Amino acid sequence: EVPKIKRLMPVSDPIECHILVAFSVAVGTIVHCVGHAMHALTKMGYFDDGEGAEFMVFRANVITDPAEGKRFVPLFNQIFDYSNRWAALTGIILTLLMLVIYVVAVVHRCAKKRRFSFEVFWWTHMLWIPIY
Repeated sequence: EVPKIKRLMPVSDPIECHILVAFSVAVGTIVHCVGHAMHALTKMGYFDDGEGAEFMVFRANVITDPAEGKRFVPLFNQIFDYSNRWAALTGIILTLLMLVIYVVAVVHRCAKKRRFSFEVFWWTHMLWIPIY
């Protein structure tokens, strides 16, 4: 009988272990991107500022009122912010590269003609070089 830990973490099979790690990275990336999206929306003023129970309530009509002392940053300015070393733009590019790797890997895993798809699989997996 196979121990329970080996069913959860297939360390003896390198391909299955690689798939498990890739799935974990994909889930972590999604959670990370959702966090950044929530932060960007908050900076744009789509959520209340946390006073009282209205935190996280979507506000459709955002009014930029200097008398309130609130500063709203447009999404374009958040993405193309050179003072932050272009962090948002490079994050978007890295996420798209990881998405290409992940999608091609899933398609390759399900493909019937692996000889053709292996070339695409291999070259997209080589995108890890510009990522790191």
